Amino acid sequence: MKQILIDTDVILDFFFDRQPFSEFAAKLFSFCENKQIQGFVTPVIYSNTYYLLRQVAKHDKVIEKLTQLLSITDVLSMDRNVVHQALTSGFKDFEDALQNFSAINDGSIEVIVTRNVKDFKKSEIGVLTPENFVKTGWSIQKLNLNAQQGTYDEDISITHRRTGIILKVESKSAVRGSISDGRRSRKIKVPHFKVKCHRSRSNISLVGTSNDRYSVDSFDMLITTPTNAIYQGKTVGEDLEVVHNDVFKQMLYEFYVVDNDLDLIKSTENDWRFCIPEDIAEEGFVPRTPYVVLNNDSNWRPVSELEKRLIEVVNQKRQRRNQTSRRS
Repeated sequence: MKQILIDTDVILDFFFDRQPFSEFAAKLFSFCENKQIQGFVTPVIYSNTYYLLRQVAKHDKVIEKLTQLLSITDVLSMDRNVVHQALTSGFKDFEDALQNFSAINDGSIEVIVTRNVKDFKKSEIGVLTPENFVKTGWSIQKLNLNAQQGTYDEDISITHRRTGIILKVESKSAVRGSISDGRRSRKIKVPHFKVKCHRSRSNISLVGTSNDRYSVDSFDMLITTPTNAIYQGKTVGEDLEVVHNDVFKQMLYEFYVVDNDLDLIKSTENDWRFCIPEDIAEEGFVPRTPYVVLNNDSNWRPVSELEKRLIEVVNQKRQRRNQTSRRS
């Protein structure tokens, strides 16, 4: 679950209904209430909020509001170390320094949510406005790591900010020269290409198995483009040759609405497709070279549908996580 520190200004936006900022503050607290994220505040924030609310409301009413806040958020601790770090930090605002080092010392805070982003420019923690936090649903990290013993290689890590659920994405290239019009295929009678989805020999050795196929739970998503499939097999050099078969080439020109090889290559490079491993799995494993239908494949979908499908996968993982938590 995503853990964030909520600054005083966000809380005041909500309590004072300061438009248009209160809309995003309300959504943020809704995420906290529904346990989509875990929000934290500090004792200093409580003190400041009480003081400012007390200017317009009676003590009992302010206590009631702060009690409601406490019911959906947690409180970070402040100690001598936090104060010392704040005093020597170089922050222009001492109060902001206290919030910052409370978050750092806690060790679990991933983002500070505040409208005063510039005041936290010295922070080691990510800083977002409430609007950006609410609207920016994903965090993407490109990885360049080889598989370690007992693990799979992973190209991209996508984090759903509101739940903290991390999705593993693997990028696979098409099989060189595998583009086909389907006329001579036994399985697929329409234009298609193949994707190389099996592990390399070095990767097989690293993960300690003789099976070159990925299990269905190795990744949450696979992505590819047809580009490698349109290159003629066994060609080498800096300028790879597009397929020699005139029928295939004309088919590709018509599909991508181009009239030359250079534009064809550019079009395929932008034609990203994705699939969920379990949608193409065979007996619990991803096929070594699954087929991708060129036009409207039911499993390999265009990136325009990516976020919707990602949300579905996140919700499935979230349900399984909640069921595991209840059992434990």
